[in-house]
Amino acid sequence: MIIHFHYSLTPHTGDVKRIINIDKEFANYFNEDTIEVIFCPVSQLKRVRGRDFFMLSKHTRTKYCIPLIPHSEFINQYYKSIIIAILCIVYKAKVLVGEWYFPSKMVGLIKLLTPKIRIFADIHGAMVEEQLYLNPSIEKKRVAKLRKCENYTMTSADYVICQSTAMKDYIHSTYNIPQDKIIVYRCGYDPNAFTYDWSKRNEIRKELGIKTNDSLFVYSGGLQKWQRIDDCLNVFKHYHEQNSDSKMLILTTEQSLIAQILQKKEYKDITDAIISMSVPFNSVSSYLNACDIAFLIRDVVTMNIVASPTKLAEYFACGLPVISSNVAEHWVDEEAKPYILDINSKTLNKDIDHTLNSTNRSKISEYAYNNLSLNKDHDTITSYLKSLTSNQP
Repeated sequence: MIIHFHYSLTPHTGDVKRIINIDKEFANYFNEDTIEVIFCPVSQLKRVRGRDFFMLSKHTRTKYCIPLIPHSEFINQYYKSIIIAILCIVYKAKVLVGEWYFPSKMVGLIKLLTPKIRIFADIHGAMVEEQLYLNPSIEKKRVAKLRKCENYTMTSADYVICQSTAMKDYIHSTYNIPQDKIIVYRCGYDPNAFTYDWSKRNEIRKELGIKTNDSLFVYSGGLQKWQRIDDCLNVFKHYHEQNSDSKMLILTTEQSLIAQILQKKEYKDITDAIISMSVPFNSVSSYLNACDIAFLIRDVVTMNIVASPTKLAEYFACGLPVISSNVAEHWVDEEAKPYILDINSKTLNKDIDHTLNSTNRSKISEYAYNNLSLNKDHDTITSYLKSLTSNQP
């Protein structure tokens, strides 16, 4: 049996997609069912067990939604450790996978009770760096606590799974974790859901009222501050001033927020050129295929350097070049760098024109399939797990 615990309370998020993929990989490889464990505040328990209840996959035999003890962060660390340890014993677990971070003393307790179990920590990003980026005024005491938690998780796990080569290097240099203990499992895209399909182009453009030769930009995703939607709009505005036949498609579930943003004075000249809508996830690929170039702009900070954005993979899978910052150089190898335009280029409009006129979209899609798909992730983790089990006494 596999015990898989995490802290994600809402279905369909990027974190949950990754957790689901990890769960499937382990369940299929070890040919074992999963016991899913989630810890949540008492105030969220009704929602988590009701409207937002989900199971990771068909391999999930049982899901436990465990309420945390209110206002007892210190006690909860031991409380979670004891519960997970008990489940490991009850279900005779061979493997434990934990997402993000481990509660205090958990590994020592589990190893004492079930010494043969293999423990994997799936680290989704640089947690401390992310908190420093999102909250620059965070107390030093809080940072030290987060660093201690991250260090415990990395050093106590048998193996660490992370999302990029840059993150692997960060873990190795920051926490002195041996390179061969770290597995890179990117946040890959599903090639069955995202693919380059030229036949969708005219169909969707007709639906949107976009002419055949109009240049169609696209942004797909949330509108949090770190997504830099204003920078996307300003790049499009500057391009539209010189190319009036250009349009921009915004795919987001946050329609009321994007409506507020577009009411700003600086965007009054481009509102007629912008189409904003929310579409089901299984339709996103079709809309991306109707577009010509995409936005994925991020600040150049550690949190983003070590990332492996699924959105980049999905854009590439549909053959789209991407406007980003030079942080994107850390997300791809040399082969794919020509497919990324730097927002800080002094000749960005010309760069866009050149890209629109010369890019081979099939090549971009091919690169995505070979390097950024779940197929690639599957091959990587299967090879690693085989190396572990082949060395098993």
